Amino acid sequence: MKRVVFILATVFLGAFSAFGQVSIECQGGLNFANLSDPGNLIEGAVWSTHVGGVGEALVNIPLTDRLFLSSGLRYVQKGTESNWSSGMTGKVEATVRNSYLELPLHLKYAVLDVGPRLFILGGPSVGYLMNSRTEATVQLYGSTSSDTKEEYKSYDVTLDIGLELAIPVISSWSVVAAGSYSFGIVKVQNMESHAQTRDVGLTLGVQYAFN
Repeated sequence: MKRVVFILATVFLGAFSAFGQVSIECQGGLNFANLSDPGNLIEGAVWSTHVGGVGEALVNIPLTDRLFLSSGLRYVQKGTESNWSSGMTGKVEATVRNSYLELPLHLKYAVLDVGPRLFILGGPSVGYLMNSRTEATVQLYGSTSSDTKEEYKSYDVTLDIGLELAIPVISSWSVVAAGSYSFGIVKVQNMESHAQTRDVGLTLGVQYAFN
């Protein structure tokens, strides 16, 4: 991961001298996360959306007047929530919280450029699992919390698509708002499971363009 970050930083520094209108942006917001098929592990379990946080710092490099290469680092909280019951445990409510550091590599195209700019974006992201924790409240046994990082693969790979709106405010600064859907393409659990990440992110932030 350190080597990837170093290479990425070198590319970005070179881009500042090779391109005009390079911009940087920082955004934060909410991530609405779930897993595609974790229910095959627990018969009768009902799985639902877990709301976590997401924050990212990105560099946008222009390839044409409307097309940009966008990459950087993103911290995102993924996971799922579930409930089920059995004769041995009673009612169970559980929350899985997985935190990833991701490297997105997206193309952004300005479909609207009339002052405010509306972009459609898409591309892959590769994530490194930083930590995983499962918390549960079991009717017959009380509450538990455990480190479950070993139950998950150390990485995730997603295909992302979304929209971003950039509204100029003063000088080189813009307010940006984005929404994206991330479709996991690898099985993230080490055990016999078909679980893949499914996430919707909503973020708000600022962008600065270098003239």
